[in-house]
Amino acid sequence: LLELERFAVAEYQADQLLELIPDDASGWRIKALSSHAQNRVYGRIPLVKVASSYRKALEANPSDVLLATRLADIYRRDLKSPSQAERNSLGDAVMIA
Repeated sequence: LLELERFAVAEYQADQLLELIPDDASGWRIKALSSHAQNRVYGRIPLVKVASSYRKALEANPSDVLLATRLADIYRRDLKSPSQAERNSLGDAVMIA
């Protein structure tokens, strides 16, 4: 569904999976990627919520480099607060973990 750019449907299905299996790594990965895509394409999902999904996805699968990189980028470039130094520090912490 992500490849077909059906982001809202992908997120909905991820949410359904996460209701059944709250710590499912694939469910959190799909939720994070689909909510991020909806933010970029349509501006529908706030970045704070996108970042939260990425954090949960990384908790479920700490070795996922794509998720870590995207979360670090959100912290470093996209969020407007806290300060740039604090956002850089958050981004660095994601990549070190």
